[in-house]
Amino acid sequence: MSPHSWVIWNYTWQPPNPGKFQTVVRITDMKGQLQIAEDVRPQPAGTSGYHTIISEVEQT
Repeated sequence: MSPHSWVIWNYTWQPPNPGKFQTVVRITDMKGQLQIAEDVRPQPAGTSGYHTIISEVEQT
């Protein structure tokens, strides 16, 4: 695997009740450094900022 490869992951989650939920993820690089929250342009050293998804659950 290249050090520049994306890795697909999954997580089984059961929402506690209907409603809106926010999922936030960040990466850890090969040196163990965590991605910073601040949004930074990809050039010259790669992008930053957490990836966020908002989900709405209608039934549990």
